[in-house]
Amino acid sequence: MSTISTSSPAIGTQTASEALENFQLVAEEAATLVSAIVTNTGAADAWLLVLDKAAAPADNDVPLQAFRIPAGGTGALDTPMRGETGLVLALSVTPHEYTALVGDVGWFLSRYV
Repeated sequence: MSTISTSSPAIGTQTASEALENFQLVAEEAATLVSAIVTNTGAADAWLLVLDKAAAPADNDVPLQAFRIPAGGTGALDTPMRGETGLVLALSVTPHEYTALVGDVGWFLSRYV
């Protein structure tokens, strides 16, 4: 996982991928996801999971929400979502629980407060 974070009172904290990855640890404490843009560079559709946790995703983690990101496609979220423990964005094979993809295929840009 390779990310860069910047913070501003006007926009909150923004976190962006520096390289392809399958998940982004957005916040390690309670936070509200304000927006996210995720690109799936893989050859198969993937599910973007929003997880309420402060660590890397593990198999069978259940998401707050799941959104399909088509192969080679980009998706954007702009509906605020609250994580009481933390926030993780992860690309998964399945929508109802985290199942790791093979290889790093995602670009993530997120903002939280």
